Amino acid sequence: MRGAHLCPCSMQSAPPPSTPPDAPRLEVPPSKSLHQRALALTALAGGGTDELDRALRVDLEPGEDVRAFHAALRTLGPWHVERGTLGTSREALRLDLGLGATGFRFAAILASLRPQGARTLITGRPELRRRPHSVVLQALHRLGVGVKRRRSGALRVLGGGWRARSLVVPGTPTSQHLSALLLAGTRAGPLAIRTPARPVSVPYIEATAAIIAAWGGEARLEIEGGGAALHVAAGLEAPKRALELPADASCAASLFAAAAAADEVVTVPVLLPPGGSPPQADLALLPLLTTMGCHVETAANGDVSLRPPRGGLRGLG
Repeated sequence: MRGAHLCPCSMQSAPPPSTPPDAPRLEVPPSKSLHQRALALTALAGGGTDELDRALRVDLEPGEDVRAFHAALRTLGPWHVERGTLGTSREALRLDLGLGATGFRFAAILASLRPQGARTLITGRPELRRRPHSVVLQALHRLGVGVKRRRSGALRVLGGGWRARSLVVPGTPTSQHLSALLLAGTRAGPLAIRTPARPVSVPYIEATAAIIAAWGGEARLEIEGGGAALHVAAGLEAPKRALELPADASCAASLFAAAAAADEVVTVPVLLPPGGSPPQADLALLPLLTTMGCHVETAANGDVSLRPPRGGLRGLG
């Protein structure tokens, strides 16, 4: 699914006047979710320090979470290694992910690919360490990885790779461990995953599969019955073109909702890049605002503008 397909502009029966040129442009940082997935795949495809630094896209002013995950990936390297393992050093490492839950869970799964017995402490600020990480522990245990949660909430992961090629794990209360397994599986796979119930945040898993495909990898998600099946194969290659990082849809959704409530016209630059990008779940707000009477307009350069209706918003019923 391409990002441009998410534009609800076609839902308008008669387009109102174009967005005025002086409409406020609200700069939004790039998608944290896609940026961190791109960093992980750059490393997993064998990217060295220079490639990782270029993938950080400092020109887009990435936030603290993305920078912390980038630093963790640099510490975990070097990544020019044989398939199925990560580096040759058994030195004990400490990765501080700050407040980034995505980076914390991704790093924990990736650390399991280090050499046998290599210890990695995955930590962060107290608020992050207190968050639920039980599904990551379950997944690593079922893969045969030594992992322990300390009293502080930090995770200590032992390297050595995976002993299992299939596992059953919950798809709640987060789907980040599923995305992490798909990403790591591009090096350590093949891996088959089942969830007894439909996972939460399915669009984030779809985004992971889409971005893996951009690196020439193979990953898929199938919703079957009340649960889901995920599959990933080992193997990646450098993308044929630079991945376009759209503006973060979560941030943009809040701004669009506030603008609609305040009867303001606003534009968020590069929310739907013209070259396409993996889907972002929070773009689902745009069709809802359209139903409430707003006009959403996408420019050729990917900028998205919102104009509230005259006479106030309609209820969704």
